[in-house]
Formats: sequence, structure tokens, C-alpha cells
Amino acid sequence: MNKHELTRLAYGSTLMDDGYTLWKDDKTRLKGYVVGGLTEESQCCIEDYALFSKLFEKYLHKLNTRNERKTLGMGTWVEEDRVFFDVVQHVDDEQDAIAMCVMRNEKAYFDILEQKSVYLTK
Repeated sequence: MNKHELTRLAYGSTLMDDGYTLWKDDKTRLKGYVVGGLTEESQCCIEDYALFSKLFEKYLHKLNTRNERKTLGMGTWVEEDRVFFDVVQHVDDEQDAIAMCVMRNEKAYFDILEQKSVYLTK
């Protein structure tokens, strides 16, 4: 898949599913938890495909230049009329996801099996 096709897939999936994750190792995750906060987030208006494309390329580059052994991905999600971007990490254990959220000052993690965001309470 070329970069244009990948960007279109990410944009369409983000709009239709309220988010999208492209894993660095290209494997599909059917369970576990996704935690962001590995980079500073960026955002764009949901209708701005041109800016979405630029941010997608920026975060794809951020993902590809990280040499960590963690299971990393580039994630998008929709909040109100905005699309957010971040480099994210997959973990198997929910307690690890919670601990990472606290450490990274994230307000939520994503439960893949349940297909929902889980917000931390203060």
C-alpha cells in the first residue's frame, strides 16, 4: 500500500470508527490495551483532510524513527470535531495500562477487545 492509500485508509477509519491505529510491526491486535503519551499530541479539524495528511505523515515519521523494543503504533482518535494524533504503545495487562496512563499524565487508555476508551478517575 502506498502512502496515499495508507493515509486514505487512516482518515476513513478514523472518521468511521472514531479512531485508527497503525502498528509499527503491521500486526493486528485483537486484545490488550493502547496507551498514548509517548509524544506530544497534535490535532486538526475533522474536515481538514490536507492537515490530516500532513499530521499523519509527521506521526508516521515519529513512529518509524523510534528504536524501542516496545510494541508501538501511530494512533488517531476523534473528540468532538477534532482528530488527535499520538504515538501509542500496546500492553497486555490492564494494570500496566493504568500505571502508564498515570506516569504519562494520560486521561484514558483504549481497551481493544471491548472497543472502548477507559477514562481514569482522579
